Amino acid sequence: MKSINTLLSALFFLSAIVGITSCTEEADYTPAQKPENAQVYFATDEASTVSLETGQQSFMVSIYRISPKGALTVNITSQDESGIFTIPSSVTFAEGTTKAEIPVSFDFDKLEPEKKYPISFAIDGNSELSEYGNSELVLNVQYAPWGAWEKFGTGVYTYSLYWGGKDSYDIYRKQSLLDANQFQFKISPWGANKDTELIIDYNKSTNQAKVYRETQVATHSTYGAVYVSDIVYYIDNIEGKTGSYEKYPCTFNPETGLFSLNLIYYVGAGYFGQGVETFQLDGFKQYDYSITMTNKGNYIDLDKQDNAVIGFVAGTDVDFYKYVLVAGALSDNEIDKVANGIIDGSIESAEVKGNNSIAFPLSEAGKYTVVAVTYNENEEVQLHNALIFDFEPAGKPNPWVSLGNCGYTDDFVFTSYFETESADDVASYPVEIYENKEQPGMFRLQNPYGPESFYGEVEGAVFADGNHNIVINATDPEGVYIELQSTGLDLGDAEIGIYSMAGYYLDEGKTLEEVKVAGVCGTYKNNIITFPKEALAIVLGEKMYKANIYGAWKIDMNALQKTNRSVSTFNWNSLQKSVFAGNSLMSVPDYRIMHVRGQKVDTQRVVKVRNFKY
Repeated sequence: MKSINTLLSALFFLSAIVGITSCTEEADYTPAQKPENAQVYFATDEASTVSLETGQQSFMVSIYRISPKGALTVNITSQDESGIFTIPSSVTFAEGTTKAEIPVSFDFDKLEPEKKYPISFAIDGNSELSEYGNSELVLNVQYAPWGAWEKFGTGVYTYSLYWGGKDSYDIYRKQSLLDANQFQFKISPWGANKDTELIIDYNKSTNQAKVYRETQVATHSTYGAVYVSDIVYYIDNIEGKTGSYEKYPCTFNPETGLFSLNLIYYVGAGYFGQGVETFQLDGFKQYDYSITMTNKGNYIDLDKQDNAVIGFVAGTDVDFYKYVLVAGALSDNEIDKVANGIIDGSIESAEVKGNNSIAFPLSEAGKYTVVAVTYNENEEVQLHNALIFDFEPAGKPNPWVSLGNCGYTDDFVFTSYFETESADDVASYPVEIYENKEQPGMFRLQNPYGPESFYGEVEGAVFADGNHNIVINATDPEGVYIELQSTGLDLGDAEIGIYSMAGYYLDEGKTLEEVKVAGVCGTYKNNIITFPKEALAIVLGEKMYKANIYGAWKIDMNALQKTNRSVSTFNWNSLQKSVFAGNSLMSVPDYRIMHVRGQKVDTQRVVKVRNFKY
């Protein structure tokens, strides 16, 4: 079981949800202040239909407050046109709690099946109301007969939006007694603390799944209650627009046992993450339709044409894939546009099967993007992926000049995988460093995490083929940054990437001057490069985790530093216990992992394609 880590995600402003609205202007966001009063409110998840079981005599309505200080009694007014329901006029929060329950009782024999009974609630106007919730609530109470919950199986839920990691859960199912195609699934207990449950509605005849309700999953120290729902519910009820399951599908595939849910985690002030999370039932075949690409270097063919060689590794269930090379480093939206063009045929592409090393004839130095789309045996589209890489013609004079060995203090991988108590425990070791003579201040660490490095002694470490150098841009001594790059090192979780927060914000469209003002740039002074505390990030797959936790990361070019101790003297930890577990910062921008040069192409497997410019 993988540990579940809280993702300290950036909170996004409500009107600028990527992929939900078409707004392209950047919205300013001022973090909310921590409330000092009670701030009582209703959560909007209570404003849906309450489905009653056969013989049920009561149900609870939840009411919340931000501050848990002291006991608090709140007056409630209610309206019930039917006269069937009995509702108290007040509710009391116990000391130290942020949630209370309003009991609603009724005579079950007076209810008519399938009839909706509206009930309204309002918090007394003299109470301390919250700006992040509702002061009024309308419920539609309905008796819609369902069978009993029965255990359906077990499976693994993969979190990626608010929490990160995987965990195993039981899943239950019940069926409507009026419509045999209507089911509800319940993953319970669910969440990082296993203190809530996720309800999924499912229509067997349409294969339509929904999480069309709001469920509180956590309480944020600043923003209060954190909720989850599917994206369509959010668009309909929070944004006040019209959502579409065609655009944001939620599905259950009974052949593979996979639930795929387009979810969003949000608070009153914004949202933390939106995208797909999955629940895989045990006992089903796992399909792999992935495609990964790496830059393997240059290849000079018989016509003396220089080529960039890209390695393609297809998942075991990929029947074939289509790909195209595009000039420039594409944005996420541009990558999606190219993938859609490959799929609909409006962009010419090449088609191959299996794993390949493919040579692309190029002559100009610069950044390029390869986009690939995978298909199954029924010629159905599965996934798309992209690789952005740098190309340098093989015959061009090398601008990189070795300066010798620098002292490298690794408050990055080391402090993420080894137990440390202070900056004094951080490992330092010599690494060869280069400077670009055409761009003074552009430095390159030569394979700082390769098999010949300090980490060559770590049992179980896996090293990617070829060179994995780290380039540091210190051309502005007060605005130093590191673009997203692979270290080539895998310590059991994924190939580790290095990124600086300055590089991240630059990729997101900020100017260097704006990033400098934000205080996340490194500095280059007296032949030493440093970064502020937590201004570096470890990248594992699509998540970033805080690094440089002591602010001790350093490149010292004044003198050679020998390794301060052997790796075998440190207490090795797995990811589940490492100090960075639980410190995920935010999602990495899709398809931006940069790969440096690797091994030369196998000439027997070269396939030439034209350079397509998008």
